[in-house]
Amino acid sequence: MSENNITQNDILYMETKAIYVQLIRSLPHLASGPLDLDYIAEVAATTKDAQLVRKGIKVRDMLKELEDAGVIDHRDHYKLLVEEITQELTHLGNLKEKVIQETDSLEGVYNTILDHNNYLRSQLESYKAYLQNVRIQSGGDKNLKVGIGVEIEGGGRSKRGNNNNNKALVKGPVKFSHNNLERDGVITESTVPENRRSNIFFTISSPLPGTFVIAMHFKGRDKPILEMDLKLDDLLEKQQDSVELLDLEYVRLNVSKTLALLNKTFINRNK
Repeated sequence: MSENNITQNDILYMETKAIYVQLIRSLPHLASGPLDLDYIAEVAATTKDAQLVRKGIKVRDMLKELEDAGVIDHRDHYKLLVEEITQELTHLGNLKEKVIQETDSLEGVYNTILDHNNYLRSQLESYKAYLQNVRIQSGGDKNLKVGIGVEIEGGGRSKRGNNNNNKALVKGPVKFSHNNLERDGVITESTVPENRRSNIFFTISSPLPGTFVIAMHFKGRDKPILEMDLKLDDLLEKQQDSVELLDLEYVRLNVSKTLALLNKTFINRNK
């Protein structure tokens, strides 16, 4: 039906249908059986809700006007109008169910994200507490500044004694195969050809509390292919900033799983 062919009766018919849909959705018990449009209008007009009363009175007059115009007939219980109202209610009901399902699904996703966020926060707090303890424990002599590969001397201690302390601080190296790290999700991307991955392994050591050295090796070679120094607080900062990957040139590591690996290998063992 084109816009130019819409009559006043058509507009009245659509408005009547729309009001009945609103009334039935406001008073859902009226849809429990076959729709009785006269009864629905009467119930709405006698409720305590002023808005429903106005709509009930209005739709009752509109129903009579449509019948006078010959558009509907009370003798067949307004069959055509009832059918269209029923179809509209079914359509809206299906939409409501879909919205409810989508809402439930989104709530599930939201709760999962919240749980994961709480887990990450608890992990972060654990690492921060550990890092603070490390800083306190390693800050006994304020005159000593220690870096990776630097031999500690001075402070009234003998060189031999300091070497022993250094050795006591160093933990590892701990060896991990490329395949195992990839299987555990620590390695997320690798440019190493698959036929050579079985010959690749990594070592991780902790020369100082909160400091780690990760080295990539090829079986049969004395020197590592690459080495990288990792600081615990740097990794924690990356995790807090939602940086997911750590680039080691040949492989990329998952930051959260790398932290978990370091925690399991070096930190939890000291507790």
